[in-house]
Amino acid sequence: MKPESIDFDKAAADRDALVGRHTDLVRQIALKLKRRVPQHVDLNDLMQSGIVGLLEAAQRYDGSGRSTFATFASYRIRGAMVDLLRKSDMMSRSNRRRLRSVDSAQADLQSASLGKAPPALVAKAMGISVDAYHRLI
Repeated sequence: MKPESIDFDKAAADRDALVGRHTDLVRQIALKLKRRVPQHVDLNDLMQSGIVGLLEAAQRYDGSGRSTFATFASYRIRGAMVDLLRKSDMMSRSNRRRLRSVDSAQADLQSASLGKAPPALVAKAMGISVDAYHRLI
């Protein structure tokens, strides 16, 4: 009895076809993520890391799961992009969260007063001292 042989060329062609059909998904995810990150983050860098995620998804997808390839790949693509952002960020996640709360308090006070809010008001709105506010900034 002859052992079953795996057709590696067919598997590679199927994987290439999956990647080819879903490259637009990488662009969609990158554009969506680009709106939520600082402007210095390059769209091409996001897309490049997304392509790497798409290639990994194509290698790991077996088709036996409940999700379609597009659903499976979108998690891998976005994850690869977020990993790139985390690696290139010099600030820790907790500090980034604190900075977002400062920005939010400043924006709220600016919209209420139609001008730039003084640090004392921002610190009071955040429930911290002025010194703590200056350390955050």
